[in-house]
Amino acid sequence: MAPIVRVNGRTFSEMVGATMAMFNPKDHSGSYKQVTTDKVERHSASSAGYRDRERGLQAIEEEEGLLNPDMQRSLRPKRSGTTCGLLWRIGGIVAALILIFSAGKLIVWALTPAPGGLEGMPVFSESLGCSDASFLYNGGETSVSVPVGDRNDHAVDIFGGSIGTVTVTEAPADITEVQYKVTIRSNDQSLLDQIVLQYPVTGETVIFSRLLVRTPRLERDSASCLRHDVTMYVPKNVKKLHILGHATSQIQFDPHARFDLDDAYVTLFSLDKRNMIMPSENLRATKVALELTRGWIAGHVSAVSSMSLTSQRGDGVVNVHVHPTAPVDPLNPDPISLHTTTGAGRTDIFLINDKAFPHRPIKSIHSSSRNADVHLTYKEAQFNGNIALDSGTFDVTGANAYEENNGPYTHWVGEKSGKDEIRVTSRGWTGLHF
Repeated sequence: MAPIVRVNGRTFSEMVGATMAMFNPKDHSGSYKQVTTDKVERHSASSAGYRDRERGLQAIEEEEGLLNPDMQRSLRPKRSGTTCGLLWRIGGIVAALILIFSAGKLIVWALTPAPGGLEGMPVFSESLGCSDASFLYNGGETSVSVPVGDRNDHAVDIFGGSIGTVTVTEAPADITEVQYKVTIRSNDQSLLDQIVLQYPVTGETVIFSRLLVRTPRLERDSASCLRHDVTMYVPKNVKKLHILGHATSQIQFDPHARFDLDDAYVTLFSLDKRNMIMPSENLRATKVALELTRGWIAGHVSAVSSMSLTSQRGDGVVNVHVHPTAPVDPLNPDPISLHTTTGAGRTDIFLINDKAFPHRPIKSIHSSSRNADVHLTYKEAQFNGNIALDSGTFDVTGANAYEENNGPYTHWVGEKSGKDEIRVTSRGWTGLHF
């Protein structure tokens, strides 16, 4: 059955009826009002005479009509042609209105940009508020220096009810300890009195290098605010870095700083949608693991060997551009591993290969367990291999579908014997584009 076209809530037939009403004036006979009884009685005699004359004229007309049938037929009104013409004109007007309305909607739709996945993302730092609170911990900015662990490791963890930012940048070349600039502010001095910073001191044997920032929790309906802003300077001797946020935090890696690490982990536990992890393409680590429950993982990151992006436990949004680095051995390029595990939030992954160096085999696993949309763009990945796609619904472009049973694989790009591989498991919709 064809869909019913409506313009401003009206169907085509309703608009035709309304337009016909515009072209047909009301019958004035329906507006006749009877005069009062006394006036009727006063004019009864004259009315009776008028009726007698009318009957006489009618008799003459009937007699003439019998004598001249052509005259009688000519006296009848001809309405059929006029009504049909009016209907055609009205139908044309309504059709033109519908066409104009539909064209307008089409133009608006064409000019509206397609959703890119970052709609509604908070602005770093500005979205948190409390930036103008007048009371400061220790009266202003606090400097902290933490020795690196004996395994070249370091971690920072922020607890409590504060909200804030952590900006990660590189330390000067001659620095061997992790340095911090910490500013904590509030509109309630009593909250600042409860702040605790814990870390090992220089000169000790450091088994576990960690800065722990403890802030008090706020009541749900409290008018107080508490904010932390931390700048972290990472020296070259740090090879394992872990940033944790039990308090609402926005983590940003300085795009102008370079990090060469073995392991880089960022884990946010807060259930606040303002949480953010913003990696940088200059973040280079053999293993990268970025995880949150609610909030946003958005930015560019280099894939040295293994990368994991996780938001499975909540509705966190993942929108990441992955850039494989140059292979260690150009004659025998080592593969990169990309694993995304997402939940109720939208996922957008862009894998972009640099054509300046040999292609590294891609081993990707994308899993989504809560019916959210998954957008996978491999147009610039130089992908060459097989795809195993298991999704509730999907849209695949640029790939060939296997007609025969080929084990777990459903599609291929380039050559069937290619070394690249993508495995997708989703209960929702998946868009896979090459």
